[in-house]
Amino acid sequence: MPRSKNPQDRYAKTFELMLEKGSNPEAGPGYLLTRDVLKAQINTAYLYKFIKGRSGIRRICRGVYVLEGTDVDYCYVISLHSEGIFSYDTALWLHGLTDQKPGMIDITLPYGYNKYQYKNEPGEEIRKPFIDNWNILIHITYREWFEEGIMSIPTPYGHTVCTYEKEKIICNMIRRLPKDSMILPGDYHFDVLHNFFRGEYNGERLEYYAAKMDVTSKVRRIQQAFTTAFG
Repeated sequence: MPRSKNPQDRYAKTFELMLEKGSNPEAGPGYLLTRDVLKAQINTAYLYKFIKGRSGIRRICRGVYVLEGTDVDYCYVISLHSEGIFSYDTALWLHGLTDQKPGMIDITLPYGYNKYQYKNEPGEEIRKPFIDNWNILIHITYREWFEEGIMSIPTPYGHTVCTYEKEKIICNMIRRLPKDSMILPGDYHFDVLHNFFRGEYNGERLEYYAAKMDVTSKVRRIQQAFTTAFG
């Protein structure tokens, strides 16, 4: 069969193949990313014309398109556009310490990141709307603390994103618990702590983060209670 002289027809086949297999191995089937089209040295005008004329493709956000019916990995999509690190409840979920999907996606950014957009001080939070009724909760912290304990982790959908060591996340959760709060079976925090202390964790890293956050006695008390009761 002679090769089509129409570049649009030729690139349409390329885009279909990208959708079928994923426009890159990390993205996976059903994902078509503008950045991959540019890497293939294809003018994006062909991509936009293809998307406009082809049904069954959904624009998730800038530069990210998926086939209808594809399970959207929102953490992966956010990671494509942000240098933020997944933290707080989202990190607990990524670590498998809770099966309760977070109501919003937590990310942490360093103080001074994009100072024209984020003028908040360390310790402050910013809530931003995202897509599909999801919100992003942005936590601002000092850069040296932002960079502490970063690690890669697979999402439940198989993509790789950045989060923090679970020992840091647990200490931060304990730090935020109200003073003299009761942690009862069936509560969210109880289940998270139960899952953490009955699983594998690095005791030295736990002590390190507890000391950094000035919650050593609180962490030790909770650790002893859970290891004694459920160890």
